[in-house]
Amino acid sequence: MTYVFDNYSELAGICQTTHEEVDPSECADCHRDAYRPNGAPDYTCDNFRRVYVIRYLAAHTAQLRAPVSRCFGEEEAEKAVIRGASLGGGPGVEAIALINQLANSETNHTVVFHNFDRERSWKSMYLDLVEKLAENTESISVSPEFHELNSPIVRFKPPDLKPYDIMFISWILSELDDQETRSRLLAQSLLAVCDRGYIIIADRTEQTLNSEISRFAEGTAGCDIVDCELQHAGNCHIDFPGEAIWDVFGPKASYTTAYWVLQKV
Repeated sequence: MTYVFDNYSELAGICQTTHEEVDPSECADCHRDAYRPNGAPDYTCDNFRRVYVIRYLAAHTAQLRAPVSRCFGEEEAEKAVIRGASLGGGPGVEAIALINQLANSETNHTVVFHNFDRERSWKSMYLDLVEKLAENTESISVSPEFHELNSPIVRFKPPDLKPYDIMFISWILSELDDQETRSRLLAQSLLAVCDRGYIIIADRTEQTLNSEISRFAEGTAGCDIVDCELQHAGNCHIDFPGEAIWDVFGPKASYTTAYWVLQKV
């Protein structure tokens, strides 16, 4: 996060959405409003993406620590090459969480990570953050790729046709219209992971949504639920520097999410 604060906290004085002058202190308000009902997040705006990583990257990475740790027993942790993917990965939260987990291993790893998102504007930030983290982690080398997530996403498959060891479905199921579409996406994701590979679903904590996701996960052939937490809460324990970061960006230090860890059988 020190690198993020140093390189992404400076905002432009021109809004890339309206093309008008803007007080950077207004960008955090714009960001908050975009996630309220009827809001419209604009990831093509560089200021919007910068506010996003300052506000959310630490908490969103921390909330994946527990589910990612469930995927790495002794056998998985000794693999020289780990292949991962994320649907809806944005700036690379899932890749960062995976690298953080593997950094504690005594084995040197090459991480091949495919990040899929509808917004191609995340590409440069994703590559920068993941590569910078790997540079500071002696035991990890990384081969990151970014791919546009085309609709319908239920036709997803690895671009190189090689299966993944771990795959993330990140806050996407809540955006799909119905349980049938969600089930098709999960079925396609299972085809994309290797035998005994893992899928981590992370999403919002509404009870109705949680019940629906749990039902179709339990009813999906070919996988076991090895962990599930519907109200996973905590704090990222990051020391956000100075009043400027707090006043301008309003970073999120705590988190609450729901997650499911599935293993292909």
